[in-house]
Amino acid sequence: MQRYSPINITQEEFKKIGYSLVDTIAAFFDNIKDKPVTTGETSAQLQQLLGNATLPENSSDAGALIAHAADLLLNHSLLNGHPK
Repeated sequence: MQRYSPINITQEEFKKIGYSLVDTIAAFFDNIKDKPVTTGETSAQLQQLLGNATLPENSSDAGALIAHAADLLLNHSLLNGHPK
């Protein structure tokens, strides 16, 4: 019996996406000290940025979806773990 999965990717694709995400996070941590303590974005700006963000109902590139989510999280964070 084949299980239906909205994100149907191979093991190799999953690994590629996962390793790319780990590299993105590692680069973020390596450079966090060079970033400002906060982006200064207001809650209204963040809400506008997110808009009506929802997961796609139809097939979508899983790698692009993860990359977009990482971009939103890492580049619009309040950087609570900032070393400064």
